[in-house]
Amino acid sequence: EWADRYAYLSPENSAEPGKWQTLGYQKGMMNAVTDPRNEKVTFKKSARVGYTKIIDHAIGFYADQEPSPMMVVQPTLDDAKGYSTDEVIPMVRDTPVLKAIEVSEKEKGSGVTQLKRKFTNGASLILVGANSARGFRRVTIRALFFDEVDGYPVEGAGAEGDQIKLGIKRTETFWNRRIILGSTPTVKGASKIDKNFQLSDKRYFAPPCPHCKERNIWKFSPSKDYGEPIECPDGIKIAYMKWPKGKPEEAHFICGHCGCEMHEEDKAWMIDHGRAMEDDGWVATAPFKGHAGLHIWAAYSLFPNAAWSKLAAEFLESKSDPQALQVFVNTVLGEVWEDRGERVDGEGLIKRRENYGLVCPRDVVTITAGVDIQGNRIEVERVGWGLNGESWGLEKTVLYGDPTGPLIWDELDELLATRIQHEGGFELPIAATCVDANYLTQTVTQYCSQRFGRRIWAIRGIGGAGKPIWPKKASKTKGKLTVFNVGTDAAKELVYSRLRMPDFGPGYSHFNMSYDEDHFKQLTSEEVKIKYFKGQQVRYWDLKEGHKRNEALDIRVYATAALEALKVGGFNLKRRKKEINARTDKNGPVVDVVRQEEEHEPVMVPVAKKKKRSRRRVRRSR
Repeated sequence: EWADRYAYLSPENSAEPGKWQTLGYQKGMMNAVTDPRNEKVTFKKSARVGYTKIIDHAIGFYADQEPSPMMVVQPTLDDAKGYSTDEVIPMVRDTPVLKAIEVSEKEKGSGVTQLKRKFTNGASLILVGANSARGFRRVTIRALFFDEVDGYPVEGAGAEGDQIKLGIKRTETFWNRRIILGSTPTVKGASKIDKNFQLSDKRYFAPPCPHCKERNIWKFSPSKDYGEPIECPDGIKIAYMKWPKGKPEEAHFICGHCGCEMHEEDKAWMIDHGRAMEDDGWVATAPFKGHAGLHIWAAYSLFPNAAWSKLAAEFLESKSDPQALQVFVNTVLGEVWEDRGERVDGEGLIKRRENYGLVCPRDVVTITAGVDIQGNRIEVERVGWGLNGESWGLEKTVLYGDPTGPLIWDELDELLATRIQHEGGFELPIAATCVDANYLTQTVTQYCSQRFGRRIWAIRGIGGAGKPIWPKKASKTKGKLTVFNVGTDAAKELVYSRLRMPDFGPGYSHFNMSYDEDHFKQLTSEEVKIKYFKGQQVRYWDLKEGHKRNEALDIRVYATAALEALKVGGFNLKRRKKEINARTDKNGPVVDVVRQEEEHEPVMVPVAKKKKRSRRRVRRSR
């Protein structure tokens, strides 16, 4: 009511300066700020919904109607200065009731600065940066606004800790305090605004359908990739956005009650009738405990650039680029981004098992193995490879015994020397093997060094972005034995991308019937997570919640690394395919295919070179 009566939009920050008019969905957002029942209000929002103006008018309301000490916390001190210059100062200048009570910066001894505004009725406004602990000291605040909290420095306000907790400490003397948090969300698990929203009563704007007059919460997609599922209260359903394939200009919503289409021309009517409802159009989906949370996204906006056709087109332009898609999810949908590019469903994989036994299908051209060493066993997977990354899981074998003793290594030696029958009628040996040397390094490297000619290599998994699957050269252990540092992040991304392939052909991963449910659970046990280091996002692989073992993933990564090593060394899969085809007639194989495998020239694997000692000439004096 205050904003509709008194507020103006300034030419510095508005496309259409002049008298303010509250949009339908904004009414409930603005009323939530001053509702005496709400000690805390969280706005999880997208861009293009007018949120900044809502905060401006909340400041104006408290300055005029309920004179109070206020504070706005921006991500940095420069952001605070910018907000003062671009929003606060023009708003006060262009709003007559505020201009009349403003203390001029020119007035001698006023104490008014760019970051501190005062009013003659006792109201005041302090603007601080979340990167400065100094701004939170020696102040008492009633109305506290945290703006763009997901942009706050991760390390906190210097050495004094979390900025939100520091700010809230400044409000403890007020029984009628207001704590307002707002932001576009960022990454799941790291988003402060999402964490606060999850603690609230989680309200959504639910306008009526123009056809059946029943209320719907608008959602972009039923997929969990683009927002968390919503449990609607009685009488409320979800309306999803749809459009014909290749025609984003025809984007519309489908009513969850009557199934009718709701079009762009219906939007203004729906938003306006939602505003007129007793609850201002907003419905809570969780119990209220003094904390109101409101989620709003661009589809509700009446701004021209938020037309549904434009939002659909933005999605189509960004969906194939993870970085662009994250921007869309954060700034258009107002949802946290969860990197699902490296997640695979183990239950889905077990359904693709095939009954080809311990026989290489016809398209297999070579075999590699991955070996993982545990305290009481050695786990091995033998994988057949075709062209273009297509693979066949042949068998996973677990050898139980003490890896510090010789017996289990003899069993491993026998297993790795065993040939596997090919569907073409001949046998294939294991072309290369990678053995994990992170555990029992000396034992593993000694074992592998004695079998280097058989392409059995000791490897160490090295995490981190940008590291190649197979290194340009080998490294040396303290005992001067050869070991290769494998880029496990890149290898896992490659493995997971292949596990997601839905159809037979390039990149598809086949599995034998011998693989059990536990194997697939381990194979899909990790996911990419995000952490922040010195303000920068860092992606890393970690076990999913509820998963404890990942040996199946490790041995597939090692078998994949062995294939990459073969490629680096010049092993040509296409040439091998032609050799097999040329020596296999329609009635069956030719015997010399096996001999050809044995006589194939060895793969050259780069090894660290010894540094030459520099010889310095010493001039002898006569």
